[in-house]
Amino acid sequence: MTTISASSTIGIYLSSPSYTNPVVINPGVTISNSGNGVYAFIGAWTIENYGRITSPLGNGVYLGSGGMITNAASASISGVDAINITGGIGIVVNDGSITGNTTSSIGVCLGDGGSVTNQSGATISGYTGVDLTSGGAVTNAASASITGVYEGVGISGGAGTLVNYGNIVGTGIGSVGAILGSGGSITNAAAASIAGDAFGVDLSASGTLTNAGTVIGNSGTAVYLGGTGSNRLVLDPGYGLSGIAIGGTSATNMLELASAASAGTLSGLGTEFVDFSQTTIDADASWVLNGANTIEAGTTLTELSGATLTASATLVNDGTIVLDASALTAGGLTGIGVVTIDAGSTLEAQGTVAAGETLMFAGSGAYLHLDEPGSVSGSVTNFAPGETIDLKGIIDLSLVSYVDDVLSFSGGSFALSLANPGSVTVSLSSDGVAVSVMCFCANTLILTPSGERPVQELAVGDVVTTYRGEVRRIVWIGAGKVLATQGRRNAATPVIVCQGALADNVPNRDLRVTKGHSLHIDDVLIPAEFLVNHRSILWDDVAQEVELYHIELETHDVLVANGAPAESYRDDGNRWLFRNANSGWGLPPQVPCAPVLTGGPVVDAVWRRLLERAGPRPDVPTTDDPDLHLMVDGRRVDVASGSDVWHIFRLAAPPTTVRIVSRAGVPQELGFARDPRCLGVALRQIMVTRDAQIRTIEAEDALLTDGFHDYEADNDIRWTDGDAGVPAGLFEGFAGPLEIVLRLGGRTCYQDEGTRVDAIHWTGNAVS
Repeated sequence: MTTISASSTIGIYLSSPSYTNPVVINPGVTISNSGNGVYAFIGAWTIENYGRITSPLGNGVYLGSGGMITNAASASISGVDAINITGGIGIVVNDGSITGNTTSSIGVCLGDGGSVTNQSGATISGYTGVDLTSGGAVTNAASASITGVYEGVGISGGAGTLVNYGNIVGTGIGSVGAILGSGGSITNAAAASIAGDAFGVDLSASGTLTNAGTVIGNSGTAVYLGGTGSNRLVLDPGYGLSGIAIGGTSATNMLELASAASAGTLSGLGTEFVDFSQTTIDADASWVLNGANTIEAGTTLTELSGATLTASATLVNDGTIVLDASALTAGGLTGIGVVTIDAGSTLEAQGTVAAGETLMFAGSGAYLHLDEPGSVSGSVTNFAPGETIDLKGIIDLSLVSYVDDVLSFSGGSFALSLANPGSVTVSLSSDGVAVSVMCFCANTLILTPSGERPVQELAVGDVVTTYRGEVRRIVWIGAGKVLATQGRRNAATPVIVCQGALADNVPNRDLRVTKGHSLHIDDVLIPAEFLVNHRSILWDDVAQEVELYHIELETHDVLVANGAPAESYRDDGNRWLFRNANSGWGLPPQVPCAPVLTGGPVVDAVWRRLLERAGPRPDVPTTDDPDLHLMVDGRRVDVASGSDVWHIFRLAAPPTTVRIVSRAGVPQELGFARDPRCLGVALRQIMVTRDAQIRTIEAEDALLTDGFHDYEADNDIRWTDGDAGVPAGLFEGFAGPLEIVLRLGGRTCYQDEGTRVDAIHWTGNAVS
């Protein structure tokens, strides 16, 4: 090691690698020269500065072949360009002070990529604080600062990554706090700030700003997303903005409201947040919209699974709102837009729904709460079984009618179109409207002391014979009609229990019940949907309009339906779904006559036994080869190397989209297990690597949603469904060739290409 410790003021010219690398500038030493304080052209040098390096007219340190500079605490480097590294990768770690000392100077300039780390308490300043002209990474620690008269941090010529925990400031007129000219990502952490005059942050090309701190635009624009699109502004609930956020003119720029431990508050959609084509509320996120907010024409707001959004005032919707298993509460809805209420979603309109608004149902379990039904002038469309409309305050069923696609009630009416007009009977109650129920299908034969009778011919007061031979009186019969839509299973889709599926001649003919109706087997009650094996117990996917009945006794019991033990009606709060709902309205909930099980070893054993009873599985060619590959920007990429556990894929450049694609199989349909999921491969980890740069995402990560099943903590795996999307953020900050490594935790058995499993009607011991 060569240590320069002379007390005189000198400049150092490293003309060849004859000096020992690294070069150490000791504390108390000042190195100064009007040209360059330290100059090296040949070789990648490492400079460790504990003293003072300065050049009033040149570079403080110039490395012409790449290299690394460490500036220690209390040390300083200054110059026209305080640090200039070109001709190779540059690395700067600053614990002290780095200063560009003229009106056109740069604090740190890296011409060929690399990284700048500004440690806690350190400072970098200049006309431009940090300038990376071939991409690279900047990290600014808590209580550290980067300041520039023109721009605090500028990264261009390649994708950049900026992570800020401290303060980044553009101080001059027209300045920018941080700018990414060629894409990448900026993360502004909680308590951190980025400020500028023209813009706080400028993403001039495809990039992402994740803001949990504060972004300030002194002249009015805090964030500007420009370029060709695919930019994202991600707001953490703790974010702060001073100035507006502009999405730019691209059709793909997005505002994303992220999830956190607490709810976020936002105001000014359409005024403070403008020109965003897409606003997305992340899965399980909770946000409140204060004041006036507008979904602009041609734009979309999407809530992902588990998200909740509350608009404290009327929400102006001129675009499209999509609820995906989420919840939206609005003071009212005005405008000319569309709200799609997808499966499992809830929309609550607390006030007016204007004539121009369309509320469209799109899946089983969708729920529409109208707190002021008389203030609804908009239209409701695509209403289908399993979906519910709640008319708050409407309690007189005699004043509710549905005629010619109009739902009328005491105090108002609105247009209501059905998914299949004319085929559904709408049921109303004090709480709402619904068309999905769980009961016996018409023509089911119920055992009585005088023999079997069709369920639709029974009446209140008649007696039936239970599974244990007791004679019981009927106290209520629920009746209704629903539409079981082909290709979309929901609460109305019947399950067929084939003749002889449970035991010899049990049932004695095919039994059709809705999926939630339980059968009594091995002294427990098991809903029919959890016994489906696609051979002797299967979905009735060709059902259209289904006429349904429920038989209630004084206490819950087991009836004999088509010779099979099936439960009587047990009120669990859905009595109002039936046309004759008021009968027995005041009866208390009934205690089930046996444990109700939907899974576990008992259900698994019953399912296996009934499957084995169905006889040998038809000869369906199978394979354990998942044919695992990636679809990268629409092109197939096969495994380059690996093992049963590790699969390595090589890419020439960072991708835009990556999907993990494989064969997929449904264990239940193939007769291997009760699992009804469509399974691709089981993942433990996804890794992206380039040289020493590594980023991973584990199976438990909540970002794995697109094409992924729920995380299985016991096995530390997450199954794909055969076509799963890799989060785009995994590739941010990478440049050049890279590898994607998949670590598998399992695979299943797959049906060979060219074959398919059809529903097989099974009777007794013969396949027909």
